[in-house]
Amino acid sequence: MVAIKRLGANVAWDVDHARALVREAMAYARIDHPAVLRLHEFVEHAGRLALVLEYVDGLSLKRLRALLAERDAKLSDGCVLFLMAEVFAALAAAHAARDPETDEPAPVVHRDVSPANVLVARDGAVKLGDFGIARVGGVAPDTRAGVFKGTFGYMAPEQVIGGPITPATDVYSACLLLRELLLGYAAFPQKSSSMLALLRAMAVPELERIEVLRRGVPPEVCALLATGLAAEPSARTVTAAEAHAMLARLAPVGARAELAEAMALVRPRPSAARANAPTLPELEPARTQRIETPNAVEISGPIAASNAGRVARGASIVAAIAFVGASMASLVVLRGRVVRELGASSAASAPPSAPSAPFAPFAPSASSAAAPPALPPAPAISGTLVVAPTKLPHRVFVDDRVVGESSSAARAFAVRCGEHSIKVGSRGTPQSVTVPCGGSASVAGVWIAPRATR
Repeated sequence: MVAIKRLGANVAWDVDHARALVREAMAYARIDHPAVLRLHEFVEHAGRLALVLEYVDGLSLKRLRALLAERDAKLSDGCVLFLMAEVFAALAAAHAARDPETDEPAPVVHRDVSPANVLVARDGAVKLGDFGIARVGGVAPDTRAGVFKGTFGYMAPEQVIGGPITPATDVYSACLLLRELLLGYAAFPQKSSSMLALLRAMAVPELERIEVLRRGVPPEVCALLATGLAAEPSARTVTAAEAHAMLARLAPVGARAELAEAMALVRPRPSAARANAPTLPELEPARTQRIETPNAVEISGPIAASNAGRVARGASIVAAIAFVGASMASLVVLRGRVVRELGASSAASAPPSAPSAPFAPFAPSASSAAAPPALPPAPAISGTLVVAPTKLPHRVFVDDRVVGESSSAARAFAVRCGEHSIKVGSRGTPQSVTVPCGGSASVAGVWIAPRATR
């Protein structure tokens, strides 16, 4: 059993999405730790890039807590200390990553430590996954000026204001998650305030010390949270490795077994009749938001923005792979090392949820060699919005959400079919445009609302 993460059909030929997946593969390949999802393969199939990752039979921490809350239950402090010790261990391994060619320190900063990205297996093993927006040391950054990434409610102040991203950014997010698990509620609840108020609160945090809010928290944990949640990155003098060592020392001996019992409570094992049927992982919604200043517009989920026509699609994917340059060869070497270690690793060193045999490609049997009957094509649920060329780049708004920028050449954007409010330029006049399913609609390059005259 493996988990496959690949580019969607609507963005398979987009250079930016391909670069992001290549960068994620490099992040996984540079980290070798039981608390981090293991990368088996990085492949291209039918023109679509894909990551073949370790499959975890369990739930995300977000889903686990939600199911426990339905049963009026929650994780004990011992489970929390063990779980967060594993998260900090994963971050420590990522921050200690080195460039495979020069052996110089090249830390991998996760940038998205949140309950949705922490996986809990049935046996109580904890894994950190989704390095989709990670900052990989020694690789050109993917963020543009004024655009930053993360999960609302778990971003460090420097992420909100567009400051430098360092390992201290992950320490802040992990400490924020630890504080939430101990208190039972989030520091920055998303449903209780407007987007602007939430951004302001995250940019200038005013968090009450945890010892004031509840009793029974070990003094070492209180000190960790006080240091790790400092607004200034330079004041976060604690490292992920130090936090792991301290929490691992405080976690009770049977914490992992207790976490496995919590998993069994909310997700019992399948019955004997279904014992041989594979269970699929829970699907989580998109967890990346991008804020584009100065209008502070939230963009969630994948955005399909084609930068090249259909004729140039082949060149686009080549450009995406070329983006890695010499580092791509390092990725291949590291991937080979990971595959070799899968076969040579002992049962004692492998995590309980890791596959017992090295990953092998699927070989169809003789009976299944015949091609399956062709299925009717699925109805189209999206169309193409074509924006005419503009002399200067302007942001393109679809229903008040930024989907990209115009340029000196016509730009095409994949949007859901139906009627939309389209605006080109922040001072542009909204226009109603109907995008047909499977078809395209065009809008003029830019229109500026006339200014009032005296």
